[in-house]
Amino acid sequence: MKQKREFRELVKELLKGILAFLCGYIDIMGVYPLVPAYFAVCSVGGRASFSVMAGAVAGMYCFMTMESMLKYSFVLLVIGLGVKMYIWANRFCNNWVAAIFAGCATTIMNYAGDAFYIHHPRVLLEGLYEGLMVLGISLCMHYLARIPFRLNYILEMQQNNYKYMPSVLKENQTHRMESFAYAVNGLSDAFMMLSQPKEKLPMEEVSVLEQELTGKLCASCDGCAICWNENRMKRQGGIRALLHAVINHSTKEELLREPYVNDCYRYENMVDEALQAFGRLELNYAWYNRLCENRYVIAQQLDAMAGLMEEWAKSKINVDKKYKSLMAQIAYEVKEKGMLVEDLHIYEENKRLCIEGYVYTKWDGGIPVKQYVKALEVAVKKPLRLGKEHKSVLTQEAAFLSIYEDTVFYGLQGIATEKKNGSLINGDSYSFFAMDDGNYHICLSDGMGSGSKANQESEMVVDLLQKFIEAGFRKEIAIKLMNSAMVLQGEENTYSTLDYAMIDLYTGKLELIKIGGAATFIKRGEEVECVDQGTLPAGADVRMEVESTKKELRSGDFLVMITDGVIEYLNVRNPKETLMDIIAMAKTDNAGVLAETILEQVKLRAGGYAMDDMTVLVTGIWEK
Repeated sequence: MKQKREFRELVKELLKGILAFLCGYIDIMGVYPLVPAYFAVCSVGGRASFSVMAGAVAGMYCFMTMESMLKYSFVLLVIGLGVKMYIWANRFCNNWVAAIFAGCATTIMNYAGDAFYIHHPRVLLEGLYEGLMVLGISLCMHYLARIPFRLNYILEMQQNNYKYMPSVLKENQTHRMESFAYAVNGLSDAFMMLSQPKEKLPMEEVSVLEQELTGKLCASCDGCAICWNENRMKRQGGIRALLHAVINHSTKEELLREPYVNDCYRYENMVDEALQAFGRLELNYAWYNRLCENRYVIAQQLDAMAGLMEEWAKSKINVDKKYKSLMAQIAYEVKEKGMLVEDLHIYEENKRLCIEGYVYTKWDGGIPVKQYVKALEVAVKKPLRLGKEHKSVLTQEAAFLSIYEDTVFYGLQGIATEKKNGSLINGDSYSFFAMDDGNYHICLSDGMGSGSKANQESEMVVDLLQKFIEAGFRKEIAIKLMNSAMVLQGEENTYSTLDYAMIDLYTGKLELIKIGGAATFIKRGEEVECVDQGTLPAGADVRMEVESTKKELRSGDFLVMITDGVIEYLNVRNPKETLMDIIAMAKTDNAGVLAETILEQVKLRAGGYAMDDMTVLVTGIWEK
């Protein structure tokens, strides 16, 4: 394959040299404008090779007079040096710059050659006309050169499908991924079936307790035969009534005050044994239910992994075949700016383009990665943006870049916090982060209590959720995984709230999920809308259901998220309505100023004393 590629490159160089040779043959009114024009086209991006120079010199030697040969040799020298200097200063040279160099060099050489023997003023105009002619022919040749370049690029795509087909998942890999997802999903269902807890003791367990009780006490009693032969039904009913009272958590004193088994001198021992046996049984049930919770957590995690594999299998659709011409245009525009791109692919994700490839420069030094984005924008004719992780400067070392269609909106956030009076650290935690899919995520958590312990709990909630979402899990699954992790590691009666918001910066759609969080507000001018959901905090229930509220934001809207401490200690009858009035009266378009204003007004109404940790997050969106 390498030899074939080298042979094709050799043929290309020979063709370039032949074309340069033929340009010296074409005479237009005594001048040869095709020679400097063709050389300028080949010099764009520093591509004027030895074959082009040798062909041009050979053509001039065969078809031109000595005077013309000297003239155009100096023109080619000036063009080559000018383009090289321009590339050295700007890292790339486009077709207009090379064409202007060619036209100016031709005009200057005409004037320099005729400076001492101008026969007629018309000579000045002729020199200018030839320069303009060279400039125009250079531009025409440049745009005509794109046609074979595109055809060659498309031909390479067709002949080397292995290189230009999807680089992430091939068809057989997609099928295997879906099969794995199906198998993992089945395993998740199996664990889910084994995770049903037992809420009450069944009657079979009462019978087991009865046998254990009678086996320990009655069987070793000297009067067992007489007692059970005469009053079997009565004794059995009394023991069962005692066990039911024990199961209903009656105390020892209550059981002794009302003897369920009459005329038994070992009744107190029977009560003690029944309480101990039931304690052991209740402990076993607690462990069993804990085991069921762990099985449920494992089932959730397996289900999350199955969902993630399904997402990977069909998240991106490769559309290389659909955009062959566009790929050729991208490769050309990138090359014009002194860069090269390899393993180029175009994907569609939610009907939006994603362009991926390995990019590197042609020379030493660096080119800002923004130049690559600009080249793609020229080809795609759409505003684009860089992915989340990227280099700022491109070098000769290939860097993988993902470029996406630019979003319609952008978001800015403002933060205002106040720790509880007497506390060393705020127990609230928050996070803002954007993903490559154009979604902007906001997380706010309020740890129970205050201080470092509350801060550790809330920080874990925010950190886990962000990591799960960045790993590719859907938000609902990410929240369930975070909740299950909090259930497994959390101490008893230690919980954290979660306020989660996701804004689609392409459409402005907002999705809110609250896990025990305080109310959230949407400010649109002087209108304020309150969104509230009553749910348990994170870690309180492993079988928590995730419910969301969907809204739509417009340019200039603000999303206000708060913790409980902001609203619980307002010394007013209707704290939510009061807070809505505070938000509505704030006259500002700055998210930071709005957050500070809200917190200052709340503290003013709370007597200037922070009874709990307070956090106000404000996110505003605007059209780009």
